[in-house]
Amino acid sequence: MARRYALRIATRAQQDIRQAKAWLMQPGSGLRGSARYSRINRALLDLKDAPLRWPVGDYGMRERPVEGHCIFYQVDEAARRIAVIRVYGPFQDRSEP
Repeated sequence: MARRYALRIATRAQQDIRQAKAWLMQPGSGLRGSARYSRINRALLDLKDAPLRWPVGDYGMRERPVEGHCIFYQVDEAARRIAVIRVYGPFQDRSEP
């Protein structure tokens, strides 16, 4: 099995993830919100195994859609590193990645 990539999540992306969690796990969201949040986290971790699977988008970064959210990230193949730049929610302004 190939060596996994190292994953680094930028400060702004960490804030995005916290905001998604607050929204998806708010009182009354039930199991559906919890499951959606779990799938977002799983998608982040899955990048370690296959980061080149998702296409490069309009901003010159790879874009991984999951549960209406979009993970924007960059891959350094030589160093085997992934940098998650942003995690946008549905309908969120994406003019500043």
